[in-house]
Amino acid sequence: MLTANLLPPAEKRFLALERIRRIISFFAVLIGAAFVLGIFFILPTYFVLTFEVKELLHSLDIEEKASRELDVDAIFDKASNLRKAMAAIRGGGETSRKSSELMDDFFLIKSGAVSITTLNIRKDGTFSISGIAQTRRSLLDFEGALRDSGKFQDISSPFSNIIPERNIHFTLQGKYKSPHLPTGFNTPQE
Repeated sequence: MLTANLLPPAEKRFLALERIRRIISFFAVLIGAAFVLGIFFILPTYFVLTFEVKELLHSLDIEEKASRELDVDAIFDKASNLRKAMAAIRGGGETSRKSSELMDDFFLIKSGAVSITTLNIRKDGTFSISGIAQTRRSLLDFEGALRDSGKFQDISSPFSNIIPERNIHFTLQGKYKSPHLPTGFNTPQE
């Protein structure tokens, strides 16, 4: 199909300008409607958020003033230091050996007929044991068991310990070896 526009050129120009005007006005109305709807939905949220921000800044200012007046930072530092001290106390208590464990080093040794009457352990790791052995052999076995345990060094026994044959009142001295030294004790001099 063939269409022919028989209007004069001035009318043709007017129709082209009218089409452009309508297209422009359509998009202007569309943009205006989007703008009005945007303002309608965004403006209330904007006002609410503006008031909330002002209120939050005011609350923050009040909290900072209260923190300065009550010296909260110093209290937090003290609490932190107290927590660290308590952790150190707990940690130290868990790692130190109890006296019953120290006594086990001596009393659990298979020694036959030996009774320990006194046990002294000093801070430097030296110890002395006094007791009664039924026979010379049981005393020598006990001394050998102490040496063989690997926890002690420099175990000495006076010559007077092995003179009697039976019912020997003995004394022994020695030192803990460094890896077996109880926690809290000083390292023995080697």
